[in-house]
Amino acid sequence: MDNRTKVAVIGITTFVIALAVSHAAYAADEMVEQCKKITIAGSTQWPPYTIVEEDTGNISGAGIELAEQILQELDVPVEKVLFDDKLKMLHALNSGGIDLVVSTYSYAELEEVADILKPAFTSDPITVLLARKKIIELENWESLAGQHGIMSYDFVVDDETNSYFTHYLQIDNNGSLLNMLQKVKNKKYDYAVGSYQQLLYAIKANNLQTELSVSKQLSKGGGVHMAFSKTSVCHHYAAYVRKRLQDYKNNGKVEKILTQYKQK
Repeated sequence: MDNRTKVAVIGITTFVIALAVSHAAYAADEMVEQCKKITIAGSTQWPPYTIVEEDTGNISGAGIELAEQILQELDVPVEKVLFDDKLKMLHALNSGGIDLVVSTYSYAELEEVADILKPAFTSDPITVLLARKKIIELENWESLAGQHGIMSYDFVVDDETNSYFTHYLQIDNNGSLLNMLQKVKNKKYDYAVGSYQQLLYAIKANNLQTELSVSKQLSKGGGVHMAFSKTSVCHHYAAYVRKRLQDYKNNGKVEKILTQYKQK
């Protein structure tokens, strides 16, 4: 190859690279332009990550606040919404109606439509609530065999825990959080299943401390994540949210916010 040919090849290569860089920059700008708002969603049945104030309908909670603080760094407007149906939530993630779920365990159906932001930003094990006088009789999960349990209708555990429950325990997935507590209190169910923080918050919020108690020795799973819709026009922010969640975890901000809501 003579010098003129080399110069021509170098020139063409430089032009192609410049064109590719320009196209990538244009595509990135176009994605940012399309992302005008991020819709964050929380489960109505999972305090303290999502809390709905009865009087005002205001949406708050530890997961909501964490997501809001991270997205404020990006200067992107945020819309807060609620869900209480797993299938509708999954559909909204798949269609782009929801961009970010603020708290979830990891399970296969969710992973099909969303990037589950791992590692978890906190640990909140799945455990059991019983009548206070019965809690001392509980030695292990096998102690619940033959008894009738309940779980709130949109509370979704991780796949491994779900497999165990399906094979060994009898748990109905059909009540609201408050309804679930009342049914255990009134002995219509022997026990309820939920996250440790969720059950503690619900007992305190409904003044049931003298009648119901949460097991400290039984736990399964526990990693609480956020999940970003794979089809969201704002999906390019998923990596940033993942990194900042871990920064918040490492610098103590996650625990500070969680503690603030545990005390409410």
